[in-house]
Amino acid sequence: TLAEVVETADPTLRAMAQLPVRQRELLMLKYDQGFHDREIAHMTGMSQANVAKTLQRAKARLRELLTEQGVEV
Repeated sequence: TLAEVVETADPTLRAMAQLPVRQRELLMLKYDQGFHDREIAHMTGMSQANVAKTLQRAKARLRELLTEQGVEV
């Protein structure tokens, strides 16, 4: 469960759990499952530009969260 992930020692998983659901979903589709932006756009009904922008914001927020936890990024 998400609560279990938040309690984990892995700072990346803790940071991911703090992201908004949409950002977390898109990051997982892109980097965990290997889909391209256009494929993600098709699957989610978002425009390709919106997918790219949401991913950009998600990565920036993830970087901030990791930095707050003292993780070098």
